[in-house]
Amino acid sequence: MIFFTGCVSKQSLDSHNSIPLWLSNETINEVFPNEDYLAFVSYGKTLENARANADTELSSYFNQKIESSVLGEELFVEKNDVYHSQKNLTKTVKISTESDLIALRHTDPYYNKVEENYYICSYINRSEAWNLLEPKLNSSIKSFEQYKDRSKMELDIFKKLKLQNKALVYGQDFYKSYYLAIGIYPEKAESYSNIDLEIRELESTNFLLKNKNPFSIICNGDNSNRIITKIEELLSGDGLIVSQTNAIYCLRVNCNYDVQEIGETFVVYPQINILIETRDGVSQASFSKQLSKVSSYTKDAAERLALNKIEIELENNFIQNCFYD
Repeated sequence: MIFFTGCVSKQSLDSHNSIPLWLSNETINEVFPNEDYLAFVSYGKTLENARANADTELSSYFNQKIESSVLGEELFVEKNDVYHSQKNLTKTVKISTESDLIALRHTDPYYNKVEENYYICSYINRSEAWNLLEPKLNSSIKSFEQYKDRSKMELDIFKKLKLQNKALVYGQDFYKSYYLAIGIYPEKAESYSNIDLEIRELESTNFLLKNKNPFSIICNGDNSNRIITKIEELLSGDGLIVSQTNAIYCLRVNCNYDVQEIGETFVVYPQINILIETRDGVSQASFSKQLSKVSSYTKDAAERLALNKIEIELENNFIQNCFYD
């Protein structure tokens, strides 16, 4: 149940007391005018359920606003050195928990003895929320602009790619606040629409740079092919192109998960080393991890556990360390 308003005084948990104004569609605007508040009322058999349900209603409102904004965006693509717009769904920001909502407050609960339900109103003061959002927006923009400008000046392709990636990380931070701002204070959020445009242009530039500069992989010690498959998956997931024939860069991968039999157990000290080079052999980045010991009572199980540990390490750190930091 959606209300565009907010706030309340303390109410006793007793249905014999007067019903709070925020509980009625006809009177909620008297205490929470729409121009000043967002407010959503819900109920539950327990205080916790009532509060969670009201928060969910408020989150749903923001998600609808986000979806509407995202569907209306334009993705810029390059064609014959000219940018053209195409409608596309490019963002997947979701508001799902209380921690995602800024300046969120709750009324004291009202208990209806007849229904045996608790009622609570979740609300946000628009001005209070904007005062918290604006510094976050400006901080993200400042960092985004710094890395974007540095990427424009960088001639080395790999370094340019990393600077663009870093800029877009701050771009995503911007969107987390920007979409909240659209839901809370659309008039003020409109002044940041030019930054939205800059980020989308850089996303397209970054996409094109990745497509024009593919990576090949040479892997030693990977008898199972699990490691090379995982690396290909991670590269592709970040928008990078893997090609063994016309690659600009090469990933030289060495992994070790050899099993040693010690007494009645089988032991592995998994290790992964990755060197990223140009096709001329110039080093661009490296990733090296000596992982903690893995042991099991069977050789196959020990090898499986070692491979799992290498894969988890790659998932958690490889792309970030080599293409963003």
